[in-house]
Amino acid sequence: MTLGSKEIIMVENYPQSDLAYKGIDSYGEEALKIIDENPFEPFIDMLARKKQMWGNKQVDQMSYRKDSLSNSLTYLLPQIEERALEMFDLLLKCEGLKHTEHPYYYHSAELINFVLKEPSDELKEELFMQIIKQQSSGKVIYLKLMALACCFIKPSIRMYAPLLNYFKSKYHSHQLYKEYYSFSFFNLIKRKRRGYSRFRYTEAAWLYHLRSAFVDAHAQDPYPV
Repeated sequence: MTLGSKEIIMVENYPQSDLAYKGIDSYGEEALKIIDENPFEPFIDMLARKKQMWGNKQVDQMSYRKDSLSNSLTYLLPQIEERALEMFDLLLKCEGLKHTEHPYYYHSAELINFVLKEPSDELKEELFMQIIKQQSSGKVIYLKLMALACCFIKPSIRMYAPLLNYFKSKYHSHQLYKEYYSFSFFNLIKRKRRGYSRFRYTEAAWLYHLRSAFVDAHAQDPYPV
């Protein structure tokens, strides 16, 4: 597979990070107990906007969406909410649902930089919520975006344990893609402990190939849904 004259190597041909295969159950028993005590669903209910009415129908804010958001998923100040709506459009570009002159993987890096430039914990929480919203579609591209986000974005203190709980529950219920949830789980822990430290070569290589697979979000995906 090529992009112009540059060959794009798919994920299956790349060195794999051991974090993808470490296994969430190998984490410390006491730490896992704390994670279990912080379920993700109640956290969503607390953080997310309430369900909205569309005509006579109630709209679930966390269901998959193919077009732009009219408001953020969480309650934000107006200036931050404007950035949150732009951020969701970048997600749609990564999936190929919005017109762009750039290859899809370009927007994955743009998305991470977009959030890192904003010191707001609220925007970081919104990013994770938006990716999880889109993950409800079952599309692998959002597993890859979450893997990238967990390597670069340090979550807010209040979101840390519930987000780990989300990865743990998905790890056990989605066996086909459990390497993504393991990778996200352990990299989120690393970001919490060390901030924005350098990656080892194998992790960087694995991430590069995740990003390379964004070139076509619908075909030739090494892990198709």
